[in-house]
Parts: sequence; structure tokens; C-alpha cells
Amino acid sequence: MVASLNEFFTTMTVWVRECGGFVDKFIGDCLMAVFGAPQTQPDHAARAVAAAEDYIARLARAALASAEENKRKTVMDGDIETARAKLTSHV
Repeated sequence: MVASLNEFFTTMTVWVRECGGFVDKFIGDCLMAVFGAPQTQPDHAARAVAAAEDYIARLARAALASAEENKRKTVMDGDIETARAKLTSHV
């Protein structure tokens, strides 16, 4: 499991950077990314949503691969949080 998380987080860290954000921290199996800071980005919200949507899609693919490999159901979540709203996807 640790190797899978490390591989996934490495891939997602690269993706977050490509979207213009940075990974603030890892909390257990959670990745926290920030967009629009320390440099202002007029489209930071769109960048964050694009990265989060891809993150959720990758989680879904990883959950399916894990379920097939381990013959059990894997549950993974993805969240998008802003000052105004929190959106949650459960895979």
C-alpha cells in the first residue's frame, strides 16, 4: 500500500505543478494542494478544479485496479474546497 501511495503522490505532485499549483502537505493518504499563492493567478480556481477533477479520475482508476488486483472493494474520496464551497466525490 505504501508503495502504491508513493507512486500515486509522485504522479499527482507533478500534475499539480503542471496545473500551476503546489503541494502544501501530505496528511496520511491525503494530498493538499494550493493554487493562487504565493503568486496570484487570475484563473486559480479553474486550475484547482482541473487538477481536482483529474485527481478524482485517477483515484477511480486506482480504486478499480486495486479492486481487480486484490479482489476486494477499495473506497477512495476526492474533495475540492474553496472559501465558498466544498465538493466531495466518493469513488
